[in-house]
Amino acid sequence: MKHDDDRLYDELVAELNQQTESGRLTVSTISRIAERLFSQYGFRSTVPTHHTPQILVLRLDELGDVVLTSAFFRELRRNHPLAFISVVVKPECKELLRHSPYINQVESLDTAKLQPLGRQAALMGLVEFARQVLWKRRFDLCISPRYDYDRYMAGLLG
Repeated sequence: MKHDDDRLYDELVAELNQQTESGRLTVSTISRIAERLFSQYGFRSTVPTHHTPQILVLRLDELGDVVLTSAFFRELRRNHPLAFISVVVKPECKELLRHSPYINQVESLDTAKLQPLGRQAALMGLVEFARQVLWKRRFDLCISPRYDYDRYMAGLLG
């Protein structure tokens, strides 16, 4: 027997697929679907005052871009010394950040495997990654330090 959370997830994935196939997939549609999932999984509940802040940084860029972000991680830790800071990077950048004193957890997402699948499958891959890896942490803040086009759709993970 399917759990209610799984049923809602399946319904929302079906809606996402339907919107994509009809060519009507918009950011507002994705936001509406994500909000329903977040509410169902309890991610929009109030946070107790003793809660350790959970911060997610999405940096799905190349190695040089990740290196240039090191000062950002230092300042983020300086401004949030008690926070649990997680970072999502490409697999080839994971080892670079693994020993950083400013980061608690490093996760990797292989964007190269998602890109050839097409937009719909890539979106589903991002949702599945978020569901399996990110949602259990219940992040309070998500930062994507980008100034240009987000070709990996990392903003959707936030």
